[in-house]
Amino acid sequence: MSLRRIILLIPLAIVFMTAAPYVRTARSDPKTKRPKLVLVIIVDQMRADYLDRFYDLFCEKGIRHLLKNGARFTNCNYDYTPTNTAPGHSFILSGIYPGTSGIISNEWYSVALGRIFYCVEDSNVSSLGIDSANAAGKMSPRNFHGISVGDRLKAVSPESKVIGISIKDRGAILPAGKHASGAFWFDPQSGRWISSNYYFHRLPDWVQSFNDLRQPESYLRTIWNRLLPAQAYARQGLDSARGEGLLPGENSPVFPHIVADISKPASIQTSGINPRRFDALLPTPAGDELTIQFAEAALAGEQLGQRNVTDILSISFSSLDYCGHIFGPDSHEIEDMVVCLDRSLAGLFAYIDSSVGLQNTFIALTADHGVCPLPERKSASECGRINSKDMLMTLKVRIGQQFNYNEGNENLITALSNDYIYLDYPGIHAHGWNADSFEVAVGNACMKERYMARFYTRTQLEHSITGGGLHDSIQMKIEKGFNKELSGGVALVVQPYSFFSGLSTGTTHGAPNAYDTHVPLVLFGEGVRRGKYSYPVSPSIISATLSDLLGISVPSNSSGVAWHGIIR
Repeated sequence: MSLRRIILLIPLAIVFMTAAPYVRTARSDPKTKRPKLVLVIIVDQMRADYLDRFYDLFCEKGIRHLLKNGARFTNCNYDYTPTNTAPGHSFILSGIYPGTSGIISNEWYSVALGRIFYCVEDSNVSSLGIDSANAAGKMSPRNFHGISVGDRLKAVSPESKVIGISIKDRGAILPAGKHASGAFWFDPQSGRWISSNYYFHRLPDWVQSFNDLRQPESYLRTIWNRLLPAQAYARQGLDSARGEGLLPGENSPVFPHIVADISKPASIQTSGINPRRFDALLPTPAGDELTIQFAEAALAGEQLGQRNVTDILSISFSSLDYCGHIFGPDSHEIEDMVVCLDRSLAGLFAYIDSSVGLQNTFIALTADHGVCPLPERKSASECGRINSKDMLMTLKVRIGQQFNYNEGNENLITALSNDYIYLDYPGIHAHGWNADSFEVAVGNACMKERYMARFYTRTQLEHSITGGGLHDSIQMKIEKGFNKELSGGVALVVQPYSFFSGLSTGTTHGAPNAYDTHVPLVLFGEGVRRGKYSYPVSPSIISATLSDLLGISVPSNSSGVAWHGIIR
C-alpha cells in the first residue's frame, strides 16, 4: 500500500515549578519573528514510549528529524481525567481543563435530555458535503466553553486562517476553536470530507474537487501488510495475542489484513452495530494517508503559510486510535501504524518545505491521550474488562434492596456514563434521604464489584473544589474534569489495567494512570532550543507558548505557561 505524507506536531507542555528557569508567562515581543505557518500535529492515542520503542525504525526526514532538531519533553502528562479524545483536543490549544470547558468526555449522560449527549453535536447546524439533514455533519464547537489560540489570533489578525482537519469530527473541530476558518472531517459512510454550515454556507471549491477524486475508494479491497521485514516486529511479541480484536470484515487478527468494502454489511463479518462502508479503512495506514492528502489539498487550496500573515493548521491523525482500540499498544499493527505514519510525515514535511519552507514553520507534535495495554498481556490477576450494563443492573438491585424501594420503577440510578454513576437527585430528596449518604451508599456498592479501586462523590468533589477537605493526586485529576452541571453523582476509579467495556477484546483509555496520561511532546521551529527535557510538563504549555510566540494573549482560563526555550 503506497503511503503519502503526513505531519506530526507535538504541542507544548506546561512546565511545573521544578522547571522555573524555563517558564514564563506569555508576553508580546514585537521583535520576534513570527512563523508563516503553525502546524499542530495531534496523533490520537500515541503513547510517549512509542518515540523510544520505535526510534530505530524512523526515517531521517520524518519523526526523527523533529526529535533531532527540536525540543522533546519526555515527562509530558495530562493532569486531569478522563483522558479521552474530546477533552484532549479541546485542551491542547486552549489549556482549559474539561471541567471548565464543558467538554468532559467524548460523550456523557445528559440529565436535562435524558440521553447520551455527544461532545460536538449541534442540532442547529446543517451538514455540508452530504445530505444537509445527515447527523454526521451536524457538528460544531458550540458546546466548548472557552477560546483557543486560533480564536485569539483571528481577533488580532482577521486575515489569518485557522483550519482543523481530522477523520474524527471532534478531532477537527475542537483544536480549531470557535472562530475557525473551517473544520473538516471524514464521513465513513459516503467516503467524503464534510463540514457544517457553522463555518460557511458551502464547502470550498478545493474540498469539492478533492471529494470528486473519490480517493477513499482506491483503498477498498486492498491488502495491508507489514511495511518492514517480519523480524523488525519481534519486539512486539507474537502477531496474534490473546485479547486482540478484528478489523471490520475479518475473522483473524493477523497480517496480512484486508481493507474490506462494507457496502453490503450483511455479507461480511463486522462487530459494528451500524457498519459504514469505509469503516475498515479507518484503523489502517490508509486513514492517515487520506488525512495527509486532504491536508496538502488544504495547504494549497487555502494558501496556508503562503500569504503575509500567520496561519494555523491543526491535523489530528485518528487511525492509530482506531487501530489501538482493536489490537492494543503492543501489537504488530500498532508498530506498523507508527512506522507508516513516520514515512508519511516525512512526505508532508517535504511538501511544506517546498510550499512554505520548514524554516517558516513552527511544529508542535503531541497526543490527546495514551492507551491501556490489553489486560491479557498483564500478569496482574486483578485487572480486566468491566461490563458497564451488567454492573449498572447489579447496582440498581443492591441499592433498591438497601434503601427498600423499587429501583425498577423509580430509577434513582439513571446511568453509568464516562465512569460516573448518574443519580436522580429530585427523586432522592422526595424520599427524604440525604444526597451525600445516598452517594456514599452507591459508591460502596460499586466497590463490591471486581476490578473497582475507589470512588469520589459529587458532594466530596464540590466541597474539595471550593477549598474544603483533603484531596489526593487522583482526586485532583478528577476535580479538573468535573463539571457541576454535566458530571454525575459518583466518580469511579478502577484498578490499573482495567476499564469499562462491553466487548471481550480490545482496549481503551480514560484513566488517571501513566499509560493514559503520558504523551509525546515535541516542538520544532526556528529558534527552538533543541534537546531533551525531562522536567514535568503538560500539553497546556502549547497554548501559552504559541501565544507568546505570536504576540497574542493567552486564552482565558488557560492553565498553561510558556516555555522559555525559543531563542529570540
